[in-house]
Amino acid sequence: MKRLLMIMVMGTFFTSSVFAASLKIAYVDFQKVFEAYYKTTQVNDKLKGKTDKWQKQLDEYKQEISELKDNYDKKESTMSDADKKKSREEIMEKLQKYQALGQDLTSKLKKEQYTEYEKIKEEIQEFISKLGKKENYTLIIDKAAVFFGGTDITDKVISQLNKGHKTK
Repeated sequence: MKRLLMIMVMGTFFTSSVFAASLKIAYVDFQKVFEAYYKTTQVNDKLKGKTDKWQKQLDEYKQEISELKDNYDKKESTMSDADKKKSREEIMEKLQKYQALGQDLTSKLKKEQYTEYEKIKEEIQEFISKLGKKENYTLIIDKAAVFFGGTDITDKVISQLNKGHKTK
């Protein structure tokens, strides 16, 4: 009985040693790849352009409100109560529209950023999967999950993803 148990233990040890020797494990710093990918830079530049355009709109609207307020402050002492009320209501209405526009534009920007980033993430994941199959990796995981072992292929992924494109 002891002999049979010893043979089973040795067999298990030998099998697991052979299996472990055939494993090819790598890890990738996904965040680093994402930030270094040329398409991420392109999306960020595109979104910055929109942000700048929208900020200009908001600044113009803010300037208009400021001018209305300044005009009100200058003429307040000579205005009738009805005109004062009308001017204050106009200023408040413009201010509310300004705030709503700011929230709307921020919401649109966040939604577009999320959509674009998700496309990029999927593309990177698909690329890593194809690379893993091509180079016969048993497992590729994110660097955040690694405490010890494995091969870091982050720079390889970045260079192959950006192949033929200028990066900043």
